[in-house]
Formats: sequence, structure tokens, C-alpha cells
Amino acid sequence: MSSGWLLLCLVFVLGAAGTATAACTKTTYEA
Repeated sequence: MSSGWLLLCLVFVLGAAGTATAACTKTTYEA
């Protein structure tokens, strides 16, 4: 049961990290 929350949290963290990385990369290339 808790493993489901852990997986959801992991997906959320990875998604946020991926979005932040993409934003930083885009900003760096546009600068």
C-alpha cells in the first residue's frame, strides 16, 4: 500500500526534476 505512494512520489520527483532540467537547458541555450 505504501509502496504505491512511494512510486507515485518517485514519479512526481522525477517529473519535476525533468521539467526543471529542461527549463534550465532551454534557458541556457537561449541565453
